[in-house]
Amino acid sequence: MAFMKVKWNIKKGYWFFERIRLEHSHSLHPSPSLTQYMKAHKEKDPTIMGIVDQMQRCDVPLNATVNVLSDIYGGRQNFTFTEMDLKNR
Repeated sequence: MAFMKVKWNIKKGYWFFERIRLEHSHSLHPSPSLTQYMKAHKEKDPTIMGIVDQMQRCDVPLNATVNVLSDIYGGRQNFTFTEMDLKNR
């Protein structure tokens, strides 16, 4: 498992690395099916999110909103966000 231990040298006034281990217990290149859930990989188009917000204000059920977006994106597999992202807006 990768880790590092950093310490502060009080007398000299600087940080230093005491220990570094670079080995990882997992792949550093996860598959796209996993990266879609990572915050840095989610793309929320402001126009689409505006439509989602409007549908929520009009009390449109989440499954109907997802169906509309599925039609726009050509399927749920092409979403750049999760259904939970929509629910948590």
